[in-house]
Amino acid sequence: MKEVILEGGCHCGAIRYRIEGPTPETGYCHCRDCQQTSGAPAQVWMDVETDNFKITKGTPSIYESSETGRRHFCSKCGSQLFYANINEPDLVNPNAGCLDNPNLVQPTSHIWTDRQLDWFKFDDKLPRYARDMPETNK
Repeated sequence: MKEVILEGGCHCGAIRYRIEGPTPETGYCHCRDCQQTSGAPAQVWMDVETDNFKITKGTPSIYESSETGRRHFCSKCGSQLFYANINEPDLVNPNAGCLDNPNLVQPTSHIWTDRQLDWFKFDDKLPRYARDMPETNK
């Protein structure tokens, strides 16, 4: 797997982060939490090991969006930066749209398609999962 350095941050620049390591797995999430917290019909996430993810500037605020989910965001501009699940402490899910160059990653799947909005159509041939991806694919 190719090693990459990716940088990103919030809209106002108060919070910055850096990813160093293998190219992250990236996909579309259609769950209601992602829809409601982003205001978009889907969110593009990345799977990054916590050891490969560093906040380089600022301190994000945290919103407990579910019993296990924590969404980290900028309290100044509101940008949703990344998601973390307390049951997966070795993994963080940065939002690809917050990368300085989101074209450096490309989605490879769709998850939570049982929540996909009827009017939001994709004609790609990527794998689709009604809920989360099977563990063997993560």
